[in-house]
Amino acid sequence: MKGFFWSQVYCTPFFVHPSITVAIILSSPRYSIKITTMSGFGTTIRTSLVVLCFTFLLCNCKKKDKHVEEEPPIPEPTAVVPSKYFGQFSCTKSVFVRGHALTNTSFLAWAFFSSSPLDSLGRALPNTYVHAGKVILNNTFLKKDSLTISNVTTITYQDTTGIPPALPLTWHFSEKIDSPEFSFTANDNYPTFAGYAQLTDTTLKESEPFIVPLDGVSGADEITVSIIAGTSAFTSTVITKKVSSGSTKVTFTPGELSKLDSYQGDGFVQINLYKSSYFKAGEKYYRFSSTFICSKGISLTN
Repeated sequence: MKGFFWSQVYCTPFFVHPSITVAIILSSPRYSIKITTMSGFGTTIRTSLVVLCFTFLLCNCKKKDKHVEEEPPIPEPTAVVPSKYFGQFSCTKSVFVRGHALTNTSFLAWAFFSSSPLDSLGRALPNTYVHAGKVILNNTFLKKDSLTISNVTTITYQDTTGIPPALPLTWHFSEKIDSPEFSFTANDNYPTFAGYAQLTDTTLKESEPFIVPLDGVSGADEITVSIIAGTSAFTSTVITKKVSSGSTKVTFTPGELSKLDSYQGDGFVQINLYKSSYFKAGEKYYRFSSTFICSKGISLTN
């Protein structure tokens, strides 16, 4: 079974139709049909390619007295990365490298929520997506998008206007239409990648180690690198590795590349940089991320 997992469903992020330029997040859970991961979180696919991984707020109101009006609890910030979180709020900036220049810059704001904890790459398990009452970013309502493929349903909330949201990023969320709302303001800038010119036109041979340079990464607290075999969100195979924020390169071994099923043709290498904050609302943690995705076209051969 082949396919992208942009953004976050087992089937990175993004959740855009194939007619829209790339930025699916392997970061977006919308178009994930299959993703094979190695680690210890797909952007736009025509000219650019995947983007986008995940995290959000749910909460219960505590009633002090039946005569006292309920007040929504305030999310509690934490400096510790929680072992479990149940949703993702993300603003993603995606770029495509052509030659030594950045092109096709696009922006996408999106969110999704799960009834179960997300996995180590910020993805929701199949059919665990839950509906939200409303999701708002800087006074803009995000539109709900539901998609079912092979009996697996994903639910995401997106603003696909392409307008870059201004800092600070103020998110509002309610789990259900009749439930209390919760707010969180993030001031994280997008991470940057000054070394994009290192991503020269190249051919990936699945029988040899493939090295992706990461010199020039700044402002990221998490990095994932993906190899995408194919140019379709529905039929491509993806392998992803997660590395520490201080890494200067990532190496895909022939054993890892063998999961590309001997694909020959066009594909992409994609670098995903995340700057995230985690907050607790009620009994659940959620993640808020500013994400930078840099994609480069490559050729794959045996």
